[in-house]
Amino acid sequence: MELNSEESAIRAWNIIKEDGTIHMALQPTFFAKLPGSVKDKFGVPWMFTVS
Repeated sequence: MELNSEESAIRAWNIIKEDGTIHMALQPTFFAKLPGSVKDKFGVPWMFTVS
């Protein structure tokens, strides 16, 4: 999922991570503003990137 605002990413992240498993925390890195990886409670993997 690629999002254009940090607020949208944080809002979606907080919903999807509920009862899920975080693989990479949603936090700034050298390659993107807010990348992250999580598996939701249904087992669906999600990758986030705010560019």
